[in-house]
Amino acid sequence: MRIRTAAAVVALLLSMVEAHADYSLTILHTNDFHSSFEGIDRWDHDCPAEENAAGNCYGGSARLMTAINEARKRTENSVLFDAGDQFPRPENPYDLNVSLTANLMNRLAYDAMTLGNHEFDYGEDVVVEFIDRLNFPVLVANIDFSGNPHLALGTRKSAIIERGGEKLGLIGVTLESSTASAAYAEDVVTFDATGAVQAEVDNLIAEGVNKIIVISHLGYSADKRLAESIVGIDVIVGGHTHSYLSNTFANAVGPYPTMVNGVAVVQTFSFGLFLGELTATFDDEGNLTKAVGDPILLDASVAESEGITSLISNAEAELK
Repeated sequence: MRIRTAAAVVALLLSMVEAHADYSLTILHTNDFHSSFEGIDRWDHDCPAEENAAGNCYGGSARLMTAINEARKRTENSVLFDAGDQFPRPENPYDLNVSLTANLMNRLAYDAMTLGNHEFDYGEDVVVEFIDRLNFPVLVANIDFSGNPHLALGTRKSAIIERGGEKLGLIGVTLESSTASAAYAEDVVTFDATGAVQAEVDNLIAEGVNKIIVISHLGYSADKRLAESIVGIDVIVGGHTHSYLSNTFANAVGPYPTMVNGVAVVQTFSFGLFLGELTATFDDEGNLTKAVGDPILLDASVAESEGITSLISNAEAELK
């Protein structure tokens, strides 16, 4: 009887510990990649093969794949987000390759993204094709695409995914001016980001979600203002301003993460030079109790995935 009683007490204690155990989530993220498939040199120019072989180049999809895989192996629960501007700037239109961009993002297994302003630079057909090719949700809460059935079909305001048995609420938001110059601008309606995000937060909380991440293409300063204004969010994964946040680099524009009103704000420069890695810890009620990390520099010490290198080479050969 005593043995059974002791066993019951141990089981009860274990169940109590499990019920109140912290939940840890690793958030991997990119932003403003701008079609930098093969990486760049120290002057932010495309990386020639001979320079890459000499170890003088940074970033690129092949190194990004390696870094993501390594991060996934060393962490229990991980997600991968992109905060927009996968497409090149309009002054570099020849870098645009919609199918390659989508194929690479699918291979890297992103969980969600929002659209940046440069996704709208190349016309409706291009952005629709891009969204259609993706295997994960594209989130934009502050643009109503219902006047354009093609765009409305491919985008959502928010989504719920699961990791380690926990629900994660995801909301996307982008610049209100993103579609202003687009030929189809009259078909879409933009809203204030703060109100749009808060509405989605309220919807997610009503569905029982207590861990909420915003994927934003508003810019670093705007993200900090959003963190001050919104009730119920935990992390903002940002982009647009190419802001380098770091705890180790003296010239960083802010710490990684930047904590505002209890919200962890992150961003990781641009052009694929870094992979952002934030470890967020939540208590049993979904409160963010700890957020630590730093961007990972994708230099020559990070091996290039041969599979991704081949995919890029084959895609470029098809264009010649």
